[in-house]
Amino acid sequence: LPYRMPITAEAYESVQEQLLGAVRAWKTNPLAYTSQSMLIQIYINRDKITIDDAATTCMLLSSLYQGCPVHYWAKQLGRERLEKVLDDEIVRDQYPGISVAARLAFALGLSAGKNLLNKIAKNSKYTSSRNLANRLRRSLDDEASIWTEYRTPIRSSVEIAGKIVTLDFSKIHEDKAYYEGLIGQLLVQKKTRNLAKRIDALVYGMI
Repeated sequence: LPYRMPITAEAYESVQEQLLGAVRAWKTNPLAYTSQSMLIQIYINRDKITIDDAATTCMLLSSLYQGCPVHYWAKQLGRERLEKVLDDEIVRDQYPGISVAARLAFALGLSAGKNLLNKIAKNSKYTSSRNLANRLRRSLDDEASIWTEYRTPIRSSVEIAGKIVTLDFSKIHEDKAYYEGLIGQLLVQKKTRNLAKRIDALVYGMI
């Protein structure tokens, strides 16, 4: 991936300024993806910032390549704009973004999601991405959803700030606010970031 020196949080007075700086860099060079550390800070503070379509697109594309949650940004972008962004990424066909794009196409669903998955399955140069797209396309044909893709295991125990917390994903929509807040706590711990991405998909994946 193209490299640029990361900009530390200390260079800005607020998360909003971090976001604006990231978007300025991205507009200068669309392949200048925001650093993972900055993406995490912006995601954690997502309810405290003002964000437009350009900033949302920047956050989404950067997250595709930096191993950060993507479904929240995809939901904010909306179906029509998301479809265009994913179509462009499929043409670029770069890893790991192409595999994450397949997962977002699955979340998009309906004919648009199926068409995007078909393009990946047919044209991607990466075998793993083609296999993933084929599997997710079959799941859509079987009327699967984000819930069926990410629900297992239903219960999980995780250590957060030295305490063991038991999570019951069958109740995630009954206590959405709790799980929304939990994502941030899981993101700051490297060992629990995959779980954070799973919860992001369950909470925000119905695009």
